[in-house]
Amino acid sequence: MTISAAAVRPFRLWFPLPPDKGELRRAIEAAVGEDDWFDDIHGLPEWRRHMGFRLAEEVRHELTRLSQDGAR
Repeated sequence: MTISAAAVRPFRLWFPLPPDKGELRRAIEAAVGEDDWFDDIHGLPEWRRHMGFRLAEEVRHELTRLSQDGAR
């Protein structure tokens, strides 16, 4: 997973297996520092951070669901 538009540079996260919600959040917190969230007229860093977590969780959830459906 890569966080890019919300941050000052792309941050690539890699997991050997799909992470759970907590593991994903911890990985994002460890990779993207407070000063790494982009700040401009379209959104404050706090909003971008919130949306980064939210959208990453949506992607994680969908990929996990798809992999479980494929295993059936």
